[in-house]
Amino acid sequence: MKKAFAGMIALLTAATAISSVAEVRGPMTGVTSDSKFIVYYGDDYYSSRTGPTNTWVLDSTIMSELASFDIVVINPGQPSCTPEVVKYLKDNGVDYVIGYISVGEDFINDAFEAPLGGGSGMVKYH
Repeated sequence: MKKAFAGMIALLTAATAISSVAEVRGPMTGVTSDSKFIVYYGDDYYSSRTGPTNTWVLDSTIMSELASFDIVVINPGQPSCTPEVVKYLKDNGVDYVIGYISVGEDFINDAFEAPLGGGSGMVKYH
């Protein structure tokens, strides 16, 4: 009984601590129900990716379209997701650039391997 009581106290303490952190952070400043956001799954930030990365050319059409949103959610694991992309978005009016990860989903380099199930399933490695 003492162990169960101690466990309950620990759980309540942890819940209170988590609640306090959330209250301190609060909502994202400037974000309202009218804010525009996009979750972008593409990796075509550059119109040219030949040579070293410092010579790549940002695709102005895609980048300006993404910059028209208040919040842009992108996959930082994509090969073309560079600090330059994030800087461009922030410098051109995006309030928040957020990275997401997909658990169990990996980038496939078609030169070396094929997606599982011809692209219809999850990727796995043996």
